[in-house]
Amino acid sequence: MSKPTPQQTELEMVTLEQLVPGDHLLRKVDAAINFPPNGSKPPASSRSASANLF
Repeated sequence: MSKPTPQQTELEMVTLEQLVPGDHLLRKVDAAINFPPNGSKPPASSRSASANLF
């Protein structure tokens, strides 16, 4: 007879928002700069020649 495999009995949900302290430097930078959503391109007028690689 084989040994029973361990089973997961608990699940803990943790987000990055919970892990980064409220007074962290990156939160201050995020509040000061309007970052576009992931995957979006900046307006054509603000792109440099090297940014056209994307």
